[in-house]
Amino acid sequence: MKKDKLFCIIMGASGDLARRKIFPALFSLYCQGFLPDDCGIVGFARTDQSVDSFRNFIKEKLTCRYSPPSDCSRQMEEFIAKCHYYRGEYASADSMLGLYQFIKSLCGDSPYNKIFYMAVPPEVFKDISFSLGNAGLISCRRAEPWTRVVIEKPFGYDRRSSDILADELLKVFTDDQIYRIDHYLGKEMIQNLLVLRFANIIFEPLWSRKYVQRIHIQWEENLSVAGRGGYFDKTGIIRDVIQNHLMQICALTTMEPPRNMTASVVAREKVRILRSIIPPSLNDCMLGQYRDGVLGGRTFAAYRGEQGVRADSIVPTFAAIFLRINNKRWQDVPIFVSAGKGLSASKTEIRIVFKSIDKNIFCNSQGCPLQNELVVRVQPDEAIYYKITSKVPGLAIELGDALIDLKYHEAYKKIIPDAYERLLLDVILGDKTLFIGNDELGAAWDIFTPLLHEIDAKRPVPEFYPFGVDSAVLMKAFFGKYGIKN
Repeated sequence: MKKDKLFCIIMGASGDLARRKIFPALFSLYCQGFLPDDCGIVGFARTDQSVDSFRNFIKEKLTCRYSPPSDCSRQMEEFIAKCHYYRGEYASADSMLGLYQFIKSLCGDSPYNKIFYMAVPPEVFKDISFSLGNAGLISCRRAEPWTRVVIEKPFGYDRRSSDILADELLKVFTDDQIYRIDHYLGKEMIQNLLVLRFANIIFEPLWSRKYVQRIHIQWEENLSVAGRGGYFDKTGIIRDVIQNHLMQICALTTMEPPRNMTASVVAREKVRILRSIIPPSLNDCMLGQYRDGVLGGRTFAAYRGEQGVRADSIVPTFAAIFLRINNKRWQDVPIFVSAGKGLSASKTEIRIVFKSIDKNIFCNSQGCPLQNELVVRVQPDEAIYYKITSKVPGLAIELGDALIDLKYHEAYKKIIPDAYERLLLDVILGDKTLFIGNDELGAAWDIFTPLLHEIDAKRPVPEFYPFGVDSAVLMKAFFGKYGIKN
């Protein structure tokens, strides 16, 4: 890895995302030797604080996962010494000129690569971008030194607003410089999907309508929206989770084999499959909202009682959606995506349910063996397990369910990198494979914009469920609508 001088400028450096995810990820990369020795990190925010206060703010969340205890303190102090703070206003050209002079005072006149990380709400992307451009901090014409910008979701609220945001960014940055981050793409099990599918002959021949009965991609949290009520009440679970995280997972689960693993080729196949998904309507959807309930002995308030949430809000905190893919591989295979907050557990899983064997010789008066399932557990406790039917030990021919499982923490003794570590390293390397291209983004919005506009127009009242409910209870009736017993 070529280690040229690098500056990472974190916009919104006093925020929760920067503190919990970005700075710890940069520190982990530093501990592993992936950051150049000649690097600097500048936090930019509106908060009035000293550099010592800022460094203490960062330090509280740093952990030495990759370093022996004897090296931890030294590496932490070295890293913290590279972190600086500059206070300014996002829309102010003077603030950005001041930032430019501040960075210059740190690195002198020698050339340096720059990463701008937008850990800020999307409504200020435009102001920051134009201010950076006017201050001369963005270099678009030269390959070296390079400038890259990382932006977080939401990338708009529908197709039109997403296109407007993209157009505004392209007035300052080139498309090659823009890295749209979806942290789910940095998770180990999501990166493993293509390997699982295309490197194992036992799976790829079965991965089609001929053998797959249905696919269910589910995301669940046993958390409330506390602290995010104002944001969530403008967004809802479909925009917050399904349109981005789950559609990226869906694309990787159902796409055709790419010719190779270069970023542009993988992105092309993802766009193709996304454009094959028929946009759902409200009739293909179930919406829910959590009310008050008890989980783990603790009482949780209803969504409508959360700070920043309207008392009569009908914004969904749970949604299940039936999707259809109009292509040869997946024609007539139901794809279910579901996501919810205030449920009994926190987990993300992909379930591939296979068809039953025709004329199964083990069917009897009690029924037939259960269908095989392949489950990819994305989080927590990363795992892959395969549900099969096996003979129960004994003198009689008795069938039972069994699991063939791969638990990552047991099979691999390596530390599993945090998603932000993987993605920030790829930004440094200039690898866009795990980032969302503009075409992908537009294709995903094309799927959900009609549904979101229909929900906004018809204002359906969601089904209210108690905080802490098992998602299987919510999904039972929805699956039943399509003749499926969960």
